[in-house]
Amino acid sequence: MITKLTACVAVLSCLSTIALAGTYQAEIKTHPMTGSVNVVEGAKAVLMTSDAGIAGSFTTKGLTPGHVYTMWVAIANKPEACAMKDIDHCTSGDIVGRAADVLGDVTLGDGVIAKADGTATFRTFIPAGKIERSWVGNGLTNPTGAEIHFALHDHGPAIAGKLSEMLTTAREGCLEESLPKGWPASARAWGEIGPNECTMAQFAILQQK
Repeated sequence: MITKLTACVAVLSCLSTIALAGTYQAEIKTHPMTGSVNVVEGAKAVLMTSDAGIAGSFTTKGLTPGHVYTMWVAIANKPEACAMKDIDHCTSGDIVGRAADVLGDVTLGDGVIAKADGTATFRTFIPAGKIERSWVGNGLTNPTGAEIHFALHDHGPAIAGKLSEMLTTAREGCLEESLPKGWPASARAWGEIGPNECTMAQFAILQQK
C-alpha cells in the first residue's frame, strides 16, 4: 500500500507539469445505503485530468473511526450516452448496467483506515488505457471527457490477518448479503466473505464541463 501511495503522489506531481485538460471539484455526499443523501460539510473531492489519465483526491470526514474503507473509481467514458432521467449526471445503473453504451468501468482507487476523528484522505491515479482488475473491461479511453464518480465502501473494523485484502478488494470481510445487489460478479471475484456488515458510505460526482 505504501508503494502504491508513493507512486500516486509521484504521478500527481507529474500531472501538474503535463498540460492539464482541467481541474474539477465536487461536494461529497452520504450514500443512499446509509439511509439518506446529505452533503458532508467541509469535505471535498478533486479531479485532475490530462491525456495521460486521471488523478484525484477525496478528503472527507464523518467516517467511523478505525473502519476500513476502499474508494472505487467509476468511469463513464461516454457520459452523453447516460440516461439522465430527471438528473443531470450518470448513475451506477449507467456505468455498470449499461456499460456497453456509456463505455463504463469501475476500478479500485485507494484503501484507507479512518482516523480516530473520522477523517480520511484517499488519493488515486488511473492511467489512460486498459485497467488491471477492472469490473467491466472498458478501461479509461476518454480521460479528458469522462464523467468520474468516487465512491467509498465501508468494510467495517479491521479483521486480523485480512487488512491487506480489505484495503484492496470490494468483498473482503463483508457479509454477502451486505454487498450491493447491483455489483457484477467481477466485483466479487477478489476477496473473501467475512463477518462485517458492509455498506457504501459516501460518494462524489465529477463532471468535466
